[in-house]
Amino acid sequence: MTADNADPQTLNVEDRPRNAKRMDWRYWLGRREVIVLLILVAGSVIFNFTHHSYLTSDNIVTILSNVAVVAIVSIGMTMVIVTGGIDVSVGSMLALCMLMSAKTMVAGGDLGVALVVSLGVGLLVGLINGAVVAFGRIHPIIVTLGTLNIIRAVHIQILGPQWITPPPAAHALALDRLFGWPIPWWLTILLCVLFGLFMARRPLGRHVYAIGGNTEAARLAGVNVRGVIIFVYAMTGMLVGLAAVIQLGQSGTVQPNAGLGLELQVIAATVIGGASILGGKGTIVGAVLGALLVEAVHNALITIGNLGLIEGLIIGILILIAVGIDVVQNRRAISA
Repeated sequence: MTADNADPQTLNVEDRPRNAKRMDWRYWLGRREVIVLLILVAGSVIFNFTHHSYLTSDNIVTILSNVAVVAIVSIGMTMVIVTGGIDVSVGSMLALCMLMSAKTMVAGGDLGVALVVSLGVGLLVGLINGAVVAFGRIHPIIVTLGTLNIIRAVHIQILGPQWITPPPAAHALALDRLFGWPIPWWLTILLCVLFGLFMARRPLGRHVYAIGGNTEAARLAGVNVRGVIIFVYAMTGMLVGLAAVIQLGQSGTVQPNAGLGLELQVIAATVIGGASILGGKGTIVGAVLGALLVEAVHNALITIGNLGLIEGLIIGILILIAVGIDVVQNRRAISA
């Protein structure tokens, strides 16, 4: 019996047309974004039974405000990981961008100038990372591990032993609200929509997935592999630059350890949200939801007064589960 005259009831979900699959509840329950959203909602509701202050409007606003930095950087990290790469230098990059934008404001520059400086620094570092990965053919984790240490050394050398406290020009961007919600969260939503549509609808976005799926096949199909790789690292750098100004407005100071550990939070959010470390799979919405889940866990542990090692344990377990799911799915795809 051919596929054309087969009984529709004998067809499995994967054999159905794309639109028919989207009408099937099993398709949606299999989506990582839906799974993460269900865990986030169910976990929050259950936790609120014992800690009634968790789902108050003030605490929700706090979570949405705090998650913006990780979520915005996760948008860029998703594109990088989808190509099969990784960028572990984003924490050091954030610190350097914070420092340069703070120095700009101390020198008399307004928020707009400081933002341009921060975006420019992030773009420059991202271009360097992307160019070395693309033309040097060195594994991205080696390249960005090197730039992580170089940037951190430059940051500490420029900063010196004292903290920098710039004028509160960035407070409006980082702390103000619009229609009751934090401005950083609105920026996150806007970027999520723009980059989500870009990845799903634009040829360059589809090229990102093509490279992660099969680099050589993408090259033979005419995709400018080097150009796309440089692009995703450069975009990640610019998003780090934006996140740096938000972080500066929230913290108010630049410290030697600024951005320390950010790369782990971002990678965790991206992988938990559905991006495959093997490349070729991941969504912007999933990354933002993953960031929300990570921040919700962080906030819950602060609520019960038990942060430290437990947070690392929970996030580590979630990462292992996410990676395990990817490995199983890839093995099934290969054996099918």
